[in-house]
Amino acid sequence: MSIWEALVEFESRRARALFATGLEVLRLIPRRPAVCVATMAGIYRRILELVERDPRLPLRRRASLSPAAKAAVMVRSWWSARG
Repeated sequence: MSIWEALVEFESRRARALFATGLEVLRLIPRRPAVCVATMAGIYRRILELVERDPRLPLRRRASLSPAAKAAVMVRSWWSARG
């Protein structure tokens, strides 16, 4: 494993831990802002998954999601916040 890949693995674990603790705020805030927070966290989590699958991706290009993938995350966030 290269130094770069080790760094990506370390930062990935760190990011996942921060997501886990940070998302606890969702149960403390009103539904609409919670959906916004969940949507953005979902988008960033999906980008993290892309980088985890291909640690050298950020060296080649900006890691991002398509508009359709972002919309899917948004729909899932709204759907899970129902009720």
